[in-house]
Amino acid sequence: MIKYAIFDLDDTLLDFKRGEREGLTKIMTKYGVSDLKQGFDTYTKINHQVWEAIEQGQARDALLNTRFSKAFDLLGIKVDGATVEAEYRNSLDTNFYKLQGVDELLSDLKAAGVHLLTASKKRSFVA
Repeated sequence: MIKYAIFDLDDTLLDFKRGEREGLTKIMTKYGVSDLKQGFDTYTKINHQVWEAIEQGQARDALLNTRFSKAFDLLGIKVDGATVEAEYRNSLDTNFYKLQGVDELLSDLKAAGVHLLTASKKRSFVA
């Protein structure tokens, strides 16, 4: 009998992309990005470069603290990267949207006596 099930949290149980989009919209609006499409495109390009550098072994936190300052610089807006990163992280940590079917899945696992283990970069859950 299965006692435990392990799931990735982001984009498996929770809609990370929706939370990310809402968080980015909030940040960009706050700091005066008038063309959100251009803002998203610019951020996406910089964010991709940052994650490539992290995957190559460079310092994660230091790089994440630069992604908004670099993206906003290209948009002609000066910001403190670490401050905006903290605001964005806070927004991500409060934007929880379950994917379709998750409630039923969790209910079925619970009824079967299966404990769920899951984690994300910053959050974890055991039920």
